[in-house]
This record gives sequence, structure tokens and C-alpha cells, in this order.
Amino acid sequence: MTFPCMEPENYAAIAKKLHDTALIAEQQMFSLENQLRESLNKPTIVQATTAAETGLINGVANLIGPSFAGGITTIFNNSAFPNSFPIANFDTMSLTLGEGMYEVGLWCQAEAEGAVNANTVRLFSIQQFTPDPTFVSFQFNGLRPVSEASYTLFEPNVGGGVEIAFCGTFRIAAGDRIFFTFSHLNTSSTMRVNAGATGWVHKLSDVSFTEVL
Repeated sequence: MTFPCMEPENYAAIAKKLHDTALIAEQQMFSLENQLRESLNKPTIVQATTAAETGLINGVANLIGPSFAGGITTIFNNSAFPNSFPIANFDTMSLTLGEGMYEVGLWCQAEAEGAVNANTVRLFSIQQFTPDPTFVSFQFNGLRPVSEASYTLFEPNVGGGVEIAFCGTFRIAAGDRIFFTFSHLNTSSTMRVNAGATGWVHKLSDVSFTEVL
């Protein structure tokens, strides 16, 4: 920071100049304080389901978690993101929080709604997509996959279900979308994800930084 110095012919105005200099210093300090607070208190959103998501069929990627067909509640939010809106499925989160590096995570419990096929797979995924009108797929037309974090479990035939918690780090651009998905090969019955499934998004950093050279 630099501040102008008094010239000898202006010494009579030194009191006024000291006041002006103090205001400039205070303004600079306030700006630096805001930058420091933002660097230590990055935007974080935590949401949970308020109802079970049922009838999840085998062999496909079922949308689950804070895509939140069963309704959501926002547990924590220190950002401008609207509390009533889901963090997944739409582009509102990335448009609100902006481009950057993000941690995205999911915790949930999945149980069979009938018989369990012993040691069949349970695959949980956090998927990042970006808008691409030329991309055509079975489930995500106009959205091209960018990155994915996944967790795989195998459930024994005891009917107790499985529980997972995992996260991934993503470089997300404004307009990108996050999907929480669950697929399984339990052919004897559909499955459900119990109420209370929790998803979170935490912005780790911006993509670019300003520095003095």
C-alpha cells in the first residue's frame, strides 16, 4: 500500500490529510479482511433427504441422494445458494458458487426392499457433467460426462443393507451439474435409499489467484 505525503506548503492541512489517510488505510484493511475471511470460510452446503427413495431398479444408474426426489432439508449453508434448492441435478449450485475446485461428498444407506442376492454389487457414484448440446445418451442428453468418484460394496445375503460415505475433488465450471447415482445387481427385488441421505459441496478454491509479481 502507498499513501501520498504532504508537501511543505500544505502543512496547514495536515490534520485533514491525516484524516483522509486514515480513511484510505481503513478501506484497504477492510478489503484485506474480507479476502482473509473468504479464504478461511469457503462456501459449504450440506443437505439431507427427508424421505426414503424407493423402487430403485437393478442394472441402471438411479438418481439418489440430494438429487432428492423425496424432499430435502438444508443442514448448513454459508453461501448465497438458496436453501430450498437441491445441490444436485441442476446447474444452480455451480452458477451460484462459480468456477473452482470443489469437494463433493455423499453419505447414505441402501437396503433391499425384498430378497437379497448374496454378494451382489452396490455402486455409488458422484458424477460431474457439463452442458454439451451435441452429446446424446440414454439418461443425460445434452450433458457430457467430465469426472466421477465412485464407491463399490458387495452385500451378503443377510438383509442388513449397506452404508457408505465418500467424496471426490472436482474442477467445476459455472453451468456444470452434479449427479448422485446408485446402481445394483440385486435382481430379486428393488432397493431403497433411506431418509437422511446426506450430500455436501465445499468450495476448496477458485481456479485462478491474484498475486503480486
